Amino acid sequence: MARRVSRTKSKAKPLKPQKRAGYSTLKISLIGIAIVLLGLFYWVFLAPNIHLRSKNLGVYVNVTGINSLADTLERKGVLRSSFTLKVFCKLLDISESRKGLFQVKKSWNNCQLVYHLCKDSLRPSVKVKLEEFRSRANALKPVLKAAYPNKKEFSALLKDSLALRESFSSIDQESVYCLFVPNTFWVYERSSPQELLDAIFSEYQLFWNETRLEKAAEIGRTPEEIVILASIVYSETKNFEEMPLIAGTYINRLKKNMRLESDPTLLFANNKFGARRVNFKLAEINSPYNTYRFSGLPPGPICIPPRAAIDAVLNYERHDFLFFCASDNRSGCHTFSETFDQHKLNANRYRKYLNKRKIY
Repeated sequence: MARRVSRTKSKAKPLKPQKRAGYSTLKISLIGIAIVLLGLFYWVFLAPNIHLRSKNLGVYVNVTGINSLADTLERKGVLRSSFTLKVFCKLLDISESRKGLFQVKKSWNNCQLVYHLCKDSLRPSVKVKLEEFRSRANALKPVLKAAYPNKKEFSALLKDSLALRESFSSIDQESVYCLFVPNTFWVYERSSPQELLDAIFSEYQLFWNETRLEKAAEIGRTPEEIVILASIVYSETKNFEEMPLIAGTYINRLKKNMRLESDPTLLFANNKFGARRVNFKLAEINSPYNTYRFSGLPPGPICIPPRAAIDAVLNYERHDFLFFCASDNRSGCHTFSETFDQHKLNANRYRKYLNKRKIY
């Protein structure tokens, strides 16, 4: 008897339609293009393009056209990218030419920058020159004369440590003089005391660019401490070639926790700027500026040092000297030594030179 063979129907799998390779590639390309365009839009229109360490900065602009403005701001270290600002203005057909003192805000994008550049009304401004001075107070006289703030209110502001720290973080009534970096710059005519100090601080920020900040960090000092040391170096010598050598000596002493024992700080503490010779009696004064008694740096600069002196400290000469004293050869230079015994010989030779010339 024949068996009945049961046949099961095999289910045929439906054929999937093959994707067209060209379609997938086109889709991926379009998505990539869209992402790139969105990135460019953000970069040109919305990305922050003002790079500041504080909330705002006063910048004097004297240019014709946006391209010159963009290059100027980038050169000053205010603008992250001049290229995106140029593209932004090109796309919107903006070609603004203005002249004056502008306040730019931290993290502005190109839209905000150009809007305020075109719309803000400009106050009259004047050019002032802040120069290096042995006396900190004298350095302010030409600035005060040009800007016409209320002098009593400005002096009170410089002595108000609480108000200074609210505006400038770690700055107090002594270290505030670190902000006065010699330069020619612009301030508002008849500035308020706070506006004048803000303008001085703006120049301080422009001076302390990324390169100088990195060098200060390598030394292990804040910008204010670098200025304080520069004021001592500049008070020791006016020979700019010798400044890095003296700066290196003081930095070596600081690293070894040795007192600086700087004669110019004694003259400052005793208000004896005209003294021709330093004696031990001056070292008896109880002042934080007496570096024969107190270790470390004094709380503020003892003068307004020139920019070159600050750069001399940032680029100090590496050596093993720990001592120096004035030379007895009338050169105005100094003699350096690694040991105290050698320093005593040099110092005695210089004292004999002063005695011979009857300088007491």
